[in-house]
Amino acid sequence: MLFLLFYVAVIYSSRAMLFFAFAAGVLLTGSFFYLLMEYICLLGRVKIPISVTDTGKAVHVQIQLRNKGILPVFRAKLLLEVENTFDKKRTVTGQNVFRVLPGENQVEFDLILEQPGNYEVHFQKIRIYDMTGFFYTSKKFSSRENIQVMPQIEPIPVVLTHPVKNFFGDSDIYDEERGGYDNSETFQIRPYMAGDKLQSIHWKLSAKAEELMVKESSLPKACPVVLFLSYRPEKKKGNFGLFLELGASLSFSLMDTGCPHYVVWYEEQLRDITRMRVDGEESFYLFLSYYLRNQGGQTSEDIRVLYDEKYRAERYLHSLKLTEKIELFKDGEEIFKIHADMVKQHFGGLEIVL
Repeated sequence: MLFLLFYVAVIYSSRAMLFFAFAAGVLLTGSFFYLLMEYICLLGRVKIPISVTDTGKAVHVQIQLRNKGILPVFRAKLLLEVENTFDKKRTVTGQNVFRVLPGENQVEFDLILEQPGNYEVHFQKIRIYDMTGFFYTSKKFSSRENIQVMPQIEPIPVVLTHPVKNFFGDSDIYDEERGGYDNSETFQIRPYMAGDKLQSIHWKLSAKAEELMVKESSLPKACPVVLFLSYRPEKKKGNFGLFLELGASLSFSLMDTGCPHYVVWYEEQLRDITRMRVDGEESFYLFLSYYLRNQGGQTSEDIRVLYDEKYRAERYLHSLKLTEKIELFKDGEEIFKIHADMVKQHFGGLEIVL
């Protein structure tokens, strides 16, 4: 347009057209230096005050902008990229901002994520416009924050048989309500009762108390059940949101029924299996948070085989294996598979007897 104005002014010897051409040149030059200054002076980062939320709930996102220049930014557009770190699905969202004043500025908005998982919010770039709105420049940023979207947990009926309830095995965690057979840990010291063995009498305390006192051993709380989460993201055949909901619901229901268990999955970064013990709400949410940050990867071997090789000295009674096709196996036998018409019903009708 600038070239065309000068050309017409020269051809027709028009002072008015020449004036407009010079005005356009001044505007272009001024816009260039204005955008250059704002490009240098503008800094920004993304901040998420509460980085854990439930599925479908809004997450409060803050974009903190610092303008080190003396002139305000009259108009800008923020571009954020939201990526699910598991299946690598990305979405780009934009936010228009009017007037970034000199000094500290903060832009706030809500982000809604419909699927559970671990999301990375990347403040990708900011597009800075000049005063006319015709010209702009873009400045990239590398500021990132993570959001953990917890899955919806639905109770699943779990029936524990006598062998599971009274499973004996080695463990570093002991039952706080029942005594047992592990002499390395003391459960309680109590007065002697008829039927107690003489070997269990604590003679020093008996002498001090002037009555027979018995040292009762502790009962290790071993894990009779192992839950395998076998999701292979490279296959792209599964529904990770549904997989995570069923896996979390299974672990929570086992814990809620009073069944301590291990949750096992293959971790790509370690190139090995990872297991975490779940026997209470604290350990359950610790497992869930860790799994969202360090999700599974591809392996050609069955993770149950890898587990049996790594922990060959430990025994368990039952295994539950969940695959990316939402297939649930108990001790190698399929007991549940979700179909397309069952998605709305979720896990209705599923009952597990262990």
